[in-house]
Amino acid sequence: MNPFSAITRRYQDWKFRRNDWRIVQGISAERFTEILQTHMDNGWEITDNYQGFNPAMAKWQCQLRKGTSCLRCRWQSGTGYIFGPARILNGLGEDFGLTVFTTPQ
Repeated sequence: MNPFSAITRRYQDWKFRRNDWRIVQGISAERFTEILQTHMDNGWEITDNYQGFNPAMAKWQCQLRKGTSCLRCRWQSGTGYIFGPARILNGLGEDFGLTVFTTPQ
């Protein structure tokens, strides 16, 4: 790992610890769509993106917001990941049977 990558990684890890964020990675297209739809049905709103999710897209991202809570959702290279506050992501992991990590892997 080159020095720049190491510094970037440490900074990213620090941000996750400081903000008490968690991340769910390696989400399939079907599961990603299911998560988005379930959250929207439960009153979450998609912000920062006006296109619907399509797994054929190379890149796609949005924020899911409900009140003051925010989840960042990203799709890239055939896999998705979601990160946000630990209290929400831990519940999401339990509901959908996904592994929740404390920092990006």
